Amino acid sequence: MASAEDEVLTIKWTKVLISGPPETGKSSSIKLLLGEVPNPLHDSTPIIKPVQAVVQSSDETGTRFTRIESIIDHIQSKISTSSNESDEQHFICITDTGGQAAFLDIAPAFLRGKSAVVNIVTQKLTKGLKDETEFFYSVQGKRIGDPVKRKLTNEQVLDWLISSIVSMESRGPNEESYEIVCDSSKPSVFVFGTFYDQSVNFEEKKEHLNEYLDKFDRDVTIQNFCSGNRVFPLIANKSSSEQKNPNTFEKIIHKICKSYTKAKISRNQLQLLKGIQDSCKEKNETTIPVEECYKIGKKHNMKPDDVQKTLLFFHDLSGISYFTALPNVVFLKPQDLVDDISLLISISFFEGSDYIEDTLKIDMPNDALENMQHGYFETKVINKIARFCKPSDLLTLMIELHITAKFERDKYFLPCVLLTAGEKEISTLRKSYRDKVEPLIVSWDNKVIPRGLFCTLITFLLKDDRIKLVELNKRGKPTNIYRNAIQLVYKPSGGILLIDSVTYIEIYYNGQQANCYEIKEFIFDCLTIIIKELHGSHNYLKLQMQFFCIDKKCEHPSVHLCVLSERDHKTLTCPYGNVTTSEVTTRQRPWLGDKVHMHVYLHEQPPLHELCANIEAMEPGKIQSLANQLNISGDYNRLDGVFEAWLKECSKPTRLQVIEALRAIGEKEAVNDYVNKIEERTFQDNITNSKKLDVDTILFALKKIGFDMKTTFDLAEKLDLSQDWYDENEEKYEDEPFENILKEFMSHWLHGEGKSPKTYGTLRDALTTLTNRYDALIEETFSAMGIGSDETQKQVNDYTSTSC
Repeated sequence: MASAEDEVLTIKWTKVLISGPPETGKSSSIKLLLGEVPNPLHDSTPIIKPVQAVVQSSDETGTRFTRIESIIDHIQSKISTSSNESDEQHFICITDTGGQAAFLDIAPAFLRGKSAVVNIVTQKLTKGLKDETEFFYSVQGKRIGDPVKRKLTNEQVLDWLISSIVSMESRGPNEESYEIVCDSSKPSVFVFGTFYDQSVNFEEKKEHLNEYLDKFDRDVTIQNFCSGNRVFPLIANKSSSEQKNPNTFEKIIHKICKSYTKAKISRNQLQLLKGIQDSCKEKNETTIPVEECYKIGKKHNMKPDDVQKTLLFFHDLSGISYFTALPNVVFLKPQDLVDDISLLISISFFEGSDYIEDTLKIDMPNDALENMQHGYFETKVINKIARFCKPSDLLTLMIELHITAKFERDKYFLPCVLLTAGEKEISTLRKSYRDKVEPLIVSWDNKVIPRGLFCTLITFLLKDDRIKLVELNKRGKPTNIYRNAIQLVYKPSGGILLIDSVTYIEIYYNGQQANCYEIKEFIFDCLTIIIKELHGSHNYLKLQMQFFCIDKKCEHPSVHLCVLSERDHKTLTCPYGNVTTSEVTTRQRPWLGDKVHMHVYLHEQPPLHELCANIEAMEPGKIQSLANQLNISGDYNRLDGVFEAWLKECSKPTRLQVIEALRAIGEKEAVNDYVNKIEERTFQDNITNSKKLDVDTILFALKKIGFDMKTTFDLAEKLDLSQDWYDENEEKYEDEPFENILKEFMSHWLHGEGKSPKTYGTLRDALTTLTNRYDALIEETFSAMGIGSDETQKQVNDYTSTSC
């Protein structure tokens, strides 16, 4: 990161993330690690709260952590006072996380690029693993409002937290120049069993927790308190000297210090940071435009790229806040932004605006509380909340981090504050969406939804013009939506219901079946983008498709999932019952697109007239050979006679049997002709069922006229797709089937990339500007779509991107 001649200081830092439900002793545990006395009154921690310390050692006291105000200021003072420039400093960056359900949902937005080297998870030993967890907000020991029931047991919360640790990858902005030293090749986790002094049957609960932790051995390293015991027992509200085992924290500190990241800091980087601090101090401001940072960097021979890397590096150290999602502003006080957003969310915990004013000292509009209970806020609330930056900057950042999304003029949806639906409400919603198709299930190998993913997905989807919130009531408020069950409206018609079932996401749709595949592809694309943005590990990018088991022969009493075969998308494997595999049903099929549609057509019984009309004339000898392959006895010299007898005698005649028989007698041209006719039917069905732009319909047309790599990129340029798409995908798809490239290209264009309107007319114009060989597409494909007359063409051109 720094050139050898410019290096000033080598620093090491260890990132520690502590998480758990409310009032489990997270903040108190941090104080104990720092040798401080815990606060007896509980104050809810904001979304995240960084705590910074320096490691100090001496022969008398051993290794200890000492809290400092700012790593940046400490480094600056170290440089100015130390004559030994080779001195190493080891910093501890502890991130305390708020225990409220709403805070847990959006914390990952602020942890991007700050994944922990060491993780601490707290669990109250006064509670059992099967007990339901309560989430609540408190100020100075006083709980505000009623506890939020999220319908999660302590075991499920621990599953969620520890699996989320596994799902996150540690990615720093300058990782190529870091030296990373870890005590374990897997994520390191300490489990603090708190309030053990108040626990009934402490030993029994500790043993249950130890046994439960065994299942994570493959994915994480659970640190041992002592032989055979993975639970560190703590009295969260007592000082270190009052603990049952006073040496506990010395042991923890020693283990934490064995994992760290190491890097060099240059003099130019420090001078850049000092210049930024001085500029803000002179103007009495806590923010600075990035352009001004570039000017300061230029004085120290730093290019804009060097300035950006430095800002990201100090952001990673929690010294400043610089979000690439809001790239024009640098915040010198990292906690200010988080505190403002935490304050906004805390409104949802209060029972009245007067109470908000008395406790939070904010004059809040009377309708703000009611709006928050419906999951949204208006700009006037942000104007009241934003204390440390421009309200517009705060709102922009919340949108870019997918914490909120605009859903109407001056109204912003905030799903994390919604109430949680119980089983009764969930059951009612499921029934209302299950008339036409079975729900599609999205799951992951770890059997848990990555932390923060569901709320992020909802806000991400709402940024697309095709997706709206469920219809509003007369007062303009969304109804029947919950944190774990969100109803959306999909254009042109139909409703989507998404349910967070803790271990998987359920997707329901009650509109036209023809839209199911497009919706599935869209949601899967969004999930992939979100997981990457949240720095999810490679394993979490693999989305598994499953369905609820509806096999009547399966006698297993509970609701369970059948796994879809990745190889052929034809069969479902059921983990229970006597029947282990079954065919995809007509109520599940619409989600799966062309592979299954073609599979269905091939396995349907073909009409006699189709069989004869779709196969070119064959010589008599080949006709008899075909009869033999189809196991039909007798002498035949006409195709219609063969097929008539075969359809009568065969119990389950299918098109696939015809294709296999033709291949067996060497009639490759007949096979190709027959398959093309079936594809033509699929193509025609797509057109009949949908008058809008459709990836698969266009893909068929482009394949039909022999599109290749070069002409695909030519068309991409004509449709105003960015040069980045060309650069990224030319190498990416070097060994991929060309169909994949075509499909991704059309998906990118239809889903918003490029400035061109998403109309058939635009596609026609782009194609006609290329060579004459695309006349076939204009004449054959567009006529097949019913696009030819002036009247029809006008209708198609009027069908804008809002219909896509």
